[in-house]
Amino acid sequence: MIEHLTHEIGTTILVLLYVLRLVILLRRRQARDFASDPKGTVWRGALDAVVTVVAPWKMESTRKHWVRYVEFVVFHAGVFANIALSFVIAYAPGLLSRPVRAVTFGLLGSALAAGVLRLYRRAARPDMRIISTPDDYIAVGMVLLFLVTGLLSLAGWAPGTVAYFVIAALFLIYEPFSKIRHYIYYPFARFFYGAAAGRRGVIGTRIGETRRGG
Repeated sequence: MIEHLTHEIGTTILVLLYVLRLVILLRRRQARDFASDPKGTVWRGALDAVVTVVAPWKMESTRKHWVRYVEFVVFHAGVFANIALSFVIAYAPGLLSRPVRAVTFGLLGSALAAGVLRLYRRAARPDMRIISTPDDYIAVGMVLLFLVTGLLSLAGWAPGTVAYFVIAALFLIYEPFSKIRHYIYYPFARFFYGAAAGRRGVIGTRIGETRRGG
């Protein structure tokens, strides 16, 4: 009973807050690009900017620090899997066969290790501490606690499952107010950046290629 109640309360609040944010965002007037003589195309620049996150070879930072990129992918994949797990346990527990449970446990454990490393770097490096806010630490701490309780639930510990759904509800409610909400703005930010840069031929244009119009 507590799984459904806490999950539905947290999910309802999350959806309502994100709908409100998206309505406010979409009602804002789009800025015009007054740059003359466009040299590229909008759609190719926007597409290039949006898919860059899954094309690490395009970014110098990830080419030089591929371990950090792997850590980034594992951490975010684990968080996504943990959110999905809360829906599966609450509404379709039959999907959690032994192989699925084992793979999910490994992914969540890897994400937890990656998250601990990210939190340690933020606290230990002076250049990271100076740009960090309390929300940065609270958000990562919430994610780590969410992952820990997810692992306890997968391990079959009943109190761990109760704690998991309580933390899941708190996580879902806190998420729209924290830096975790960046994933909602990511498609918009990348689209507008890519559209402007693509129109100017900065990205989304092959070397030696020239196009007019956007």
